Amino acid sequence: MKKLLILTSLYPNPQNPVRGTFVREQVKVLEYEYNVRIIAWEFPVAFSHEMWRDGDSQVDYYRFPALVNFFPSAIPAFAWWMLPAIKRIYKEWQPDIIHVHEYTHIPSLYVLKYWLDGLPTPKYLTLHNLKSIPGLMNHASTDFIYRNTLKRALSGWSHIFCVNRKLMEYIQSFYTQTSFIGNGIRAMDRISSPSIDKIKDWLKTDRFHLIAVGNLLPSKGFDLLIEAVAILEKSGKTCQLLIVGSGEMEPRLQRLITKSRLNGNVWIHPPLPNEVVRSLYYEFDAYVMPSYSETFGIVYLEAMYADIPVIGVVEQGIYGLFEESKEALFCLPQDVSDLKDKIMLLYDNPALRKSLAKAAKTRLLKEYMLPCIVEKITQAYDNNQSINEQKSRI
Repeated sequence: MKKLLILTSLYPNPQNPVRGTFVREQVKVLEYEYNVRIIAWEFPVAFSHEMWRDGDSQVDYYRFPALVNFFPSAIPAFAWWMLPAIKRIYKEWQPDIIHVHEYTHIPSLYVLKYWLDGLPTPKYLTLHNLKSIPGLMNHASTDFIYRNTLKRALSGWSHIFCVNRKLMEYIQSFYTQTSFIGNGIRAMDRISSPSIDKIKDWLKTDRFHLIAVGNLLPSKGFDLLIEAVAILEKSGKTCQLLIVGSGEMEPRLQRLITKSRLNGNVWIHPPLPNEVVRSLYYEFDAYVMPSYSETFGIVYLEAMYADIPVIGVVEQGIYGLFEESKEALFCLPQDVSDLKDKIMLLYDNPALRKSLAKAAKTRLLKEYMLPCIVEKITQAYDNNQSINEQKSRI
């Protein structure tokens, strides 16, 4: 069985069990064909190193410090703290394949590339962040650094997989060994849980039930969603909204809930295990996340699997992958009025909710389940191996 080394800034850990869940899910499928080892990291925090077994795989999880208010400091910090550990494990374990899952190419890819380029081992990359495209960063200085490092970080790979088509199209302008892969979910049976029972007790039968899941960050648009629910409430269309997640926006969102007099109808619930969240979707009428900076949004797929309709955002996430008005609804970015109209459309049309959910699940089962995604990955592994074998015979 060949050895596959996964390097990633996205992987669940005891402190954050929902971080990078989709990478872990891919690993679980890859374990059927490969001996997998994971090196994962996050920053900026005090240096630490933990090891554990995750199924058949060993995980080495590192945390390392960097300056919080000066993002470029992560480049030398990664080189100092992480690169020696990665080199040591590589030398000891001698993998046949390296696959990097990266959320931001700084600092990881930029530092890793100078070392990876000297290795004979096939190297693959999956990009998970639309903001890798210059011009989409929040700060001019960071955008300048991205513009001047991206092509270096994204050159010389055996293949690059993108979970977003726009990102793929940008990278293909200078590196052709790139393809769209999307994201995938595993099949999962519905489970019972005390957390689900508690939420079911909160839900009222005469309300329209909405759910949203994600980190409470400004770009996720949860404040817009709360404002839309408040407008619907004033028009006599009462909804109950459950938001599952945590993050920097929580105090602001709680104040907005109180200001809008929605304390009984909007609940921000702490993060829940993935299997609990996926079983929770079945209790709701629709999934809504108006994120205006979304690379893919695997939560949309999980809601679709549970047979409920979803509302996303134009030009973000799954937009373009699912047909608008047939398989999903999409509102304009940062437009509360349009978001309210899309929710109202589902509120007033049970038949539309049913048809959207059915059509979306049909496409999901055909194109975005984990076996489909992993098959594309392993085909790329195999193709590269065949090319290398041909070269060795010449």
